[in-house]
Amino acid sequence: MKTLVPKHIAAVSMMVVAAAARTGMADQNDGSTATQDDRRENIITQSTLSKFRVFTTTNDKPVKARVRAYYPDKGIVAIAKESGKTHRVDLNTLSKDDQDYVREWHRIKDFFSQDRFHISVRKKRSGAGAEYLFCRFEVEIVYAIMLENRSDYDLEGLSVDYCIYHGQEELNYWGQVMSQGVKSGTRNIGTLARGEKVQFETQPALFPRSDGFEYYQVDKEPRGEILGIWIRTYLPLESGHNAMRELSFPSSLMKTRKWIAPDAPSSQNNWKENQQ
Repeated sequence: MKTLVPKHIAAVSMMVVAAAARTGMADQNDGSTATQDDRRENIITQSTLSKFRVFTTTNDKPVKARVRAYYPDKGIVAIAKESGKTHRVDLNTLSKDDQDYVREWHRIKDFFSQDRFHISVRKKRSGAGAEYLFCRFEVEIVYAIMLENRSDYDLEGLSVDYCIYHGQEELNYWGQVMSQGVKSGTRNIGTLARGEKVQFETQPALFPRSDGFEYYQVDKEPRGEILGIWIRTYLPLESGHNAMRELSFPSSLMKTRKWIAPDAPSSQNNWKENQQ
């Protein structure tokens, strides 16, 4: 059943909807006051785990190698030289700085492992967007992000940044175009104890309904599409560095899109790229 709405009311309604959508795009931090802070500096990525380092033993003998494995219950660390030959040494035979490095390496190795620190996302509809006189003009789509700590350590000071990339049909003087944009946000997680998991939802992406005047037919498809989500997770370390793990759904998204920080100027956050 369709509800008839006078044209002048419909016009006002669509103006209200457009204003609400613009406001939603500007509100990008999920209520957080996070800015460009220290967590995005001194970054350690997964590639850091395989870098070579000059280790110093207690007798001051330097060895250039990289960590292959650490067995905390035995206090043994396996290091590989540039030749590829692997040696197992007692952690206590290394310098204090090297011991701290090995322990930190072991902690962030789990952070970068999908098996040990599991991150999953699910796209869903949430709510129905703007409403006027029992008619709903928008569809609201969000991502549910799940973090699960399967490691042997508590992950302290966790935070997540994300970018949601979307396309939306628009009409201009030349006809119909697909306008592409990104909405970014941040969420402070805090401590995620071992064995625990946490889930939160991103900010919504709002799309006009294919027929805004249809009465509560929530199965109508929106005029637009979600292109994907890019996630960066941060873990502060005792060394003053910050481990950053990033992934996207689909995985190809990071190769074709530009990362927009959550505290970027709104003009940059709402970039558009019109295609005929």
